[in-house]
Amino acid sequence: MNHAGQDLKFMVTSSFANFSLTTDDFSITVKNSWGRVIATVPKDECFRDSEGRFYFTLECVNEGVYEAFFRGGGPDDDYMKMTATVVDRQWLTNVGI
Repeated sequence: MNHAGQDLKFMVTSSFANFSLTTDDFSITVKNSWGRVIATVPKDECFRDSEGRFYFTLECVNEGVYEAFFRGGGPDDDYMKMTATVVDRQWLTNVGI
């Protein structure tokens, strides 16, 4: 169980076709259950481990339920802009609940 006041670390993954965390741009927005933005983490603020995986942290998290909104742009040759934006919304964690 996560407790209020903890620092939390999350690994970023993506299963979108034709999207690469390494080469394509992305950001993660974390919202609480009321839709309030708690954090916005662009790719350049994530850190990588020795195996190339991406991570982000949230510090001193308050009690509540949190969702993560992943937004990235990847190549799409069938689209006029040549880049398609993908968005994914997932439950992230419960803190103190």
